[in-house]
Amino acid sequence: MWHLGSGKFAEAESKGKGMAAANTYLKECVRLYGEAQPFAQALGGSYKSNFDAKIIAARELQAKAEHENKSIYYEPQVAIEDLPKPDPQNYVSLESCQEDLAKPCDLDNSLRHLVPPEVRAMNDELKAQIAQMIQDEFTKVS
Repeated sequence: MWHLGSGKFAEAESKGKGMAAANTYLKECVRLYGEAQPFAQALGGSYKSNFDAKIIAARELQAKAEHENKSIYYEPQVAIEDLPKPDPQNYVSLESCQEDLAKPCDLDNSLRHLVPPEVRAMNDELKAQIAQMIQDEFTKVS
């Protein structure tokens, strides 16, 4: 919501209209940040300080948008339900992560020598036994 609200604010300033929509998006942003604030407080550290900086910036920009809408733009307030929903294709890159998930971890290669060959043989034997048990169960069913 932050990017959407701040983007609409910049667009309204350049076009001279749309400040009410920007104000509504920023109000929703501040509301959502308020809901997330207990989680940031619980995490603490640098996450909390970054979150605090972001929520302060959102509140300041929302107050500025509200002030400018009342004093310059004079646009009627818009309910969040009346605003168009953003297209997720514009904000999310839908890339497949299957390749990253299937790739073996680098740590596996460096620690592979720590697993004794006997344990690897027992692991293969266990896999074979489980596969046989599954196969036996499926043949019983059919």
